[in-house]
This record gives sequence, structure tokens and C-alpha cells, in this order.
Amino acid sequence: MTEETVTYQGRRYRVGMDPRHQPIPLPDFLPTVLPGGWASIDTSAWTGRPDPEYARAYTKHGTTLVLMSCATQTDGKRWLHISVSRRGKDLQTWTLMCEVKEVFLGPDRTAIQIHPPQAQYVNIHAACLHLWHCLDGDNLPDFTAGGETI
Repeated sequence: MTEETVTYQGRRYRVGMDPRHQPIPLPDFLPTVLPGGWASIDTSAWTGRPDPEYARAYTKHGTTLVLMSCATQTDGKRWLHISVSRRGKDLQTWTLMCEVKEVFLGPDRTAIQIHPPQAQYVNIHAACLHLWHCLDGDNLPDFTAGGETI
């Protein structure tokens, strides 16, 4: 895979450096009918071409933007990546992140927000949060320890 550079808000980012990171088609479980207020939008501004097989974009009332892509990551597993941002600098609320998870993953799938070591931070958009879902199984332990709270 060749290295490509993209520029966003004056910063340059390297894309495609790791041959183990390969785009794959989005999963079949993504909704075909969206709840009220949600709409599908053209991905060409993000991907350079409309390609709903590999990337999708949605908006809620024109203020929330959800971008989705799917790839085999460097761990060899297939991961669905969901970026959630809002107009302006306002960070998403827990309630909005839960809604995005429910709308796009459903109630029975796990979504993960990751807080990596600071040296691995990538922050293209200061008010963007991310959800990750492993398509190759849920590898999380039962953090409730069998109870109803953590």
C-alpha cells in the first residue's frame, strides 16, 4: 500500500502507511431505515467519491455528523469505526453517543471508546468522539462482575 498524505485544517496526515490496514465493506446490520431526524448524506466530501459499500455518512438535524468506515486493522481483526461530531466546538453528550450506538449498532452489540496513551493521540477535530465495534467478536470481560453496576 502506498503512502498518501491528506491535509485537514492546515495539518498534514499520513494515510495508508500500514498494509495490514485494509478497507472492507460495511456490515449488513447497518440500518436501512433511519429514525426521525436522521438522514443519510453523500460521502464524496469525505472519501472523494460516493461509496456506500465502504463508507457512509449521516446527519441528525444538520447539527450532528456521523461518519462510518470499516477496515481490517493492524491487529488482524475487522473493526467498524464511527466518528461523531457536532457543529462548533461542543463535545457530544453521553446521551448522544448512546443514541448513535443504538441507531447504528443496535442494543445488543458492544461499542468501545478508546483512551490510548497520550503519545498515540490523533486529534483531527477537537469536538469529535469515536466508537469502535469489533466485527470479529466481543473481547471484553463482564465488567459488572455479575451485578447491575460497575
